[in-house]
Amino acid sequence: MSLTGLAFLGAILSAAGAHHSRNQTAGAQSRSRSRPSTAATSSLAVSPQSSQARVSELKKLYDAGKWDDVVRQAPTGASAPPEADFYRGLALAKLLRWNEARAAFAAAEKKAPRDERFPVELAGVAYQQKDFRTAEHELRTALRLAPHDSYALNFLATIYFLRGNLEAALEYWNREKLPRVHEIKSRPEPNLHTELFSRAFAFAPLSTLDLAQFETTQARLDNLGIFTLYRWELAPVRAAPTSSDDDLPATFDVIFHSIQRNGFGPNKWTAALSILRGLPYQTVYPEYYNAFHDAVNFTSLVRFDSQKERASAEISAPLQGRPNWRASAWIDGRDERWNISSTFFGAAAPISDLKLRKIEAGAGFRSVQNG
Repeated sequence: MSLTGLAFLGAILSAAGAHHSRNQTAGAQSRSRSRPSTAATSSLAVSPQSSQARVSELKKLYDAGKWDDVVRQAPTGASAPPEADFYRGLALAKLLRWNEARAAFAAAEKKAPRDERFPVELAGVAYQQKDFRTAEHELRTALRLAPHDSYALNFLATIYFLRGNLEAALEYWNREKLPRVHEIKSRPEPNLHTELFSRAFAFAPLSTLDLAQFETTQARLDNLGIFTLYRWELAPVRAAPTSSDDDLPATFDVIFHSIQRNGFGPNKWTAALSILRGLPYQTVYPEYYNAFHDAVNFTSLVRFDSQKERASAEISAPLQGRPNWRASAWIDGRDERWNISSTFFGAAAPISDLKLRKIEAGAGFRSVQNG
C-alpha cells in the first residue's frame, strides 16, 4: 500500500474513535525481530488466577512498548487464554512479523469465536500484506458479530475506497455519519455556467457525503450529457485543534475530475475524427456539445449510401437550468431500398425492390429524481 493510502486509512480510522489496541495492526512499526523463548513460555502457569495476572502483565509490557518481552512471555498453545494470544499478536504486528501475528490472532479467534476483535486484527494483518480480499472477509465477519463496531465499519469502508469502489465505501461510512465534506472542488473547472453545475450536486459542503445523494449527483451529471469520463477523489483535510477530548469527524475535500465535451471537440483533428468516424459506412456524425455553456447538445447523422439514405438530428438541453430535467426534440428521415429476394422463401414471387420512406419527429422530457 502506498504512503498515501496508509495516510488515508489513518485519517478515516482515527475518526472512528478506535481504542488503542485496534490501531496497532494497521499501523505497526518495526523495532526488533527476536523470537519468543521456549523456556519462558513453558514455565507459565495456566490457572484462571495466574492467567488473568499474566494477561495484565502482558498488557503493561505492551503499553510500555516492550513488544519483544510480550512475545517472549506470552503463553502459547491450547491452554493459553485468548487475551494472551491477542497481546502476542499485537506485539508481533509491531515487530512486522505478520505471519506470526496472523497465527496468534487466528489462535485467539478459535478459542473465542464470538469476539469481534480477532477478525478485526486479522483484517489489519491482511491489509498490511496487501491481501485486501481477505481483509474484507475478516471485517465482514467482525461486523456480523458487532454490526455497530465503528472501527470495523470505517476500516472496511476505507478498503473499499482504496480499491476504487466509492459507493460500497459510502454504504459503510454512512452508518457512522461519515465522511464529512469540507469543500467541493473541480479539476479542471467545467466549462459550464456555475449555477447549472452547482445544481447537479445533491450533497453540499459541511455535510455528510450520503450514498443516496452521491448517486443522485452522478445521475444528474450524466443527464447533462457532456462528461465523457469522470472520477471522484477524497482528499483528507486536517482539522483545526480543539479543546474537546473527542475525536473530530474525518473531513475531506471532494474533488471532481472530468473530461468534458465542448463544441465540435478540443481541436480540429478530434472534431474531424468524430464527424468522419462512420465514413467507411458512408455516414457522418456532425455533433456539437455544450452550446452557450448550458449543456445544450446537438447530435446528427447523415448517411449518403444511395440504397440506404438517412438523415437525423436531435437537440437537447436542461429544462429551466435544472440538471435533473432534460428536454429534447428530434427528427429522423429515411429513404431506403432493400433487396430481400435471397431471404424470401414464400410461394409468391420474391421481392427484389422493397422501398422504405418515412419521416419521424418527436419531443420528450427526461427526469432524474434520484440515483
